[in-house]
Amino acid sequence: MPLSTLKSFLQQHLQPHTQRLVVAYSGGVDSHVLLDTLVKLSNFHQRPIKIIHVHHGLSHYANDWADHVAHIAQQYGVDYCIERVQVAPTASLEAAARTARYQAINQHLQANDVLLLAHHQQDQAETLLLRIMRGTGVKGLIGMKACADVPFCHQKIACWRPLLSVSRQQIMAYAQHQNLVWIEDDSNTNLVFNRNYVRHQVLPALAARWPQAVQQLAQTSQR
Repeated sequence: MPLSTLKSFLQQHLQPHTQRLVVAYSGGVDSHVLLDTLVKLSNFHQRPIKIIHVHHGLSHYANDWADHVAHIAQQYGVDYCIERVQVAPTASLEAAARTARYQAINQHLQANDVLLLAHHQQDQAETLLLRIMRGTGVKGLIGMKACADVPFCHQKIACWRPLLSVSRQQIMAYAQHQNLVWIEDDSNTNLVFNRNYVRHQVLPALAARWPQAVQQLAQTSQR
């Protein structure tokens, strides 16, 4: 499913002037599946692939993750960079880390690049719920767009999320079937962070009552 979804997305959106396909690569299962499928489709898209890993320094394992990134890049034969950042101490560590991440990625983007992000269907559902809790307006209900521009970028560079229609279960099934090895971020279970609370507490409760909750939330954003 991720492979066919990505191929269909590229058929629809890839432009002749597109130079490089740049993957924001955390090393987690989502970005690893995106990278793996992109490499498998190399003969189809015929574009060089680059991965960018942002080293936030927030985890004791951050250096190990950087080593993993270097190993994976060499395994796939793709260009890579590891950008170290300092995350500003603010009230929202999640937002500060996200801003630092995009600013670091922007330094490595060139005209006619495309930045690919590995957000999937559950990420979209989480985003929609978080925006509703913040009192979003109608535009906020769109959630994350499959095609947008890179945030905080001084030049107009495309930002694609080709896996938004793919479920987390499909991501995991693909990764296990392909025997992929990925990073498990220890911060992903910390319920202090709003997204983790929604992921581990809110969505499971909703899905227990309404099994199609994630799909319905994601489809609401599409509508």
